[in-house]
Amino acid sequence: FLLTFLGPMLLFIFRQVGHSTESWFHISVSILYPLQGFWNIIIFLRPPFRRIRRKNEDKSFFWVLKKAIVTESATWRGKASSRRPSFDIPNISYSTEKSGIFGAAK
Repeated sequence: FLLTFLGPMLLFIFRQVGHSTESWFHISVSILYPLQGFWNIIIFLRPPFRRIRRKNEDKSFFWVLKKAIVTESATWRGKASSRRPSFDIPNISYSTEKSGIFGAAK
C-alpha cells in the first residue's frame, strides 16, 4: 500500500525542490500508483473470502472468490445504516401518459 503512494510523494518532493527525475521513475509511478484498487480489493475481500472458504472447502478458489465478491457486496449494500440520512428522498411516481415540456400534460 505504501509503495503506491511513495512514488507520487517522491515525485512531488523532487519537483518542489527543483530536481529532475529519470524516466524510469515516471514509469514505475505509472505502474504502481493504479494498484491502489488492487490492494483495496485484497484487503476488503480477505475476511469474507476466508469465511466462505472455511464453509466450502471443496469448492475452487475462483468459485469462492466470486461468491465473496457477489455475496458480500450485496450484503454491504443491504445492511441498514446506523447513520441518519442527510436529506429525505421523495418518492417519485412516473405517469405513463405522454407529457410536454416540463411535465405539462398535452
